[in-house]
Amino acid sequence: MLGDILLAVDSGDLSVLALLDLSAAFDTVDHNILLQRLKTSFGLDGVVCSWFRSYLTGRVQRVRHGSSVSASVVLLYGVPQGSVLGPLLFILYTADLIRLIESFGFRPHLYADDSQIQGSCRPDSFHQFQLILSTCLDAVCEWMRANRLQLNASKTEVLWCATSRRQHQIPTTAVRVGADTVTPTTSVRDLGIYIDSDLSMRTQVTRTVAGCFAVLRQLHSIRRSALGTRSGVLVTGCVIGTDKARKSQRIASVCLLRAEVGRRHVVMCHTHTSLWIARTRLSRQHFTPLVTTPSGARTVLSDNPVRGRVSSRLSPSHTTCLSQSGL
Repeated sequence: MLGDILLAVDSGDLSVLALLDLSAAFDTVDHNILLQRLKTSFGLDGVVCSWFRSYLTGRVQRVRHGSSVSASVVLLYGVPQGSVLGPLLFILYTADLIRLIESFGFRPHLYADDSQIQGSCRPDSFHQFQLILSTCLDAVCEWMRANRLQLNASKTEVLWCATSRRQHQIPTTAVRVGADTVTPTTSVRDLGIYIDSDLSMRTQVTRTVAGCFAVLRQLHSIRRSALGTRSGVLVTGCVIGTDKARKSQRIASVCLLRAEVGRRHVVMCHTHTSLWIARTRLSRQHFTPLVTTPSGARTVLSDNPVRGRVSSRLSPSHTTCLSQSGL
């Protein structure tokens, strides 16, 4: 999805991203509609359809509070949450939504119950484009009502993206979503990643580094009691080896490519601080000896240089671009 936005923005277009929010999405799936859709849209019939019917029907639910237990209630709707098959069945349930969105010229992006609509237009035609977007969202709302799904307009977000020089061309008028309106925002969170309207990743970097430094401050308070390799294990497990740190490394590469040197230094400062805490060194000591052994080999706390990470991230993307362009 982010790749589609970048391609549109690099070509001088305005790109829009609508993030749809569903209320209790997994709990409102109609079993009869799902089984019929599996049969008509995907050709699952006979014994296979009976397997799914047996998996969905006959489930009961009750509530326990202390020593009190409510009466059991048979579940007539919904797919089991926390299961492997639950998200897959929901995707199959909403598969027809893809063709509906594409019929308006937009690109749908679905991941379990997270649905996004992305499109782009020239800056001088955004008025007509916004009307088409509202019409598409109206059709999506109607489709969801017909399939017992509830679109939550209060949590639905709309983001317009453009280069920093075209920020003044971004529309600020509200977008109609059914009977409600949604005001465009300057930053959204999509699957754990914050996207800014200028695609600078400023919000993502700030929040990621802030979260890592919060953990580092806690580790700093116990560094004297966690001596030797134990401090290194703590930093590796709580900071460097976490998803937040890996996101920091990816964002550092993106920032370097977009000439955001200041933010790259913030991310690298996070890594340097982690190494310093891991070895309980004083702040006046350089961090280089902490990442190498006497023989020059890198330790478990070390990381590739920034430019090396950029090259490793760019190689697959570069190959994909060349293959798609026929070069």
